[in-house]
Amino acid sequence: MRTTDGRNHLPLDLARLRGHSHLYDILEPPNYLPKWTQEDLKSIERHFHEVIEERTDVISSEVEIRLPNLEVLREVKGGMYMAVPGMHGVSARDQAGTTSYNGGQGFGFELEGDHLMVDSTHRIFSGSFVTHHITPLGSTIARSWS
Repeated sequence: MRTTDGRNHLPLDLARLRGHSHLYDILEPPNYLPKWTQEDLKSIERHFHEVIEERTDVISSEVEIRLPNLEVLREVKGGMYMAVPGMHGVSARDQAGTTSYNGGQGFGFELEGDHLMVDSTHRIFSGSFVTHHITPLGSTIARSWS
């Protein structure tokens, strides 16, 4: 989690700026992705945003979407989910790594091995279920079905 004021501060940064040394230990964020550099994660995030923009192109003029910051994946175990109004039937991964189709709207995503795995379903407009694998070099469709 970071501030949205353009300074991009972590809670720990704010504690340091304000001299709250008693909070340093509890505010130190975990890093569940030690092998990913910040540059790699930013490249993956850029390609992920391109996938989101491509998959939501039909509805993007109707809905304002705040694109996710993947840096937060360093602080959570497992994947995350981003809801997008107008999309229907996304697959989501639980903490055991199993996929379930919950009829939601948006994107399920999780860093796995050397890539970000992104599951999305867009039945209304494109009639497809798609899994993308995204690396710092780009994105590929790992599987797709209708």
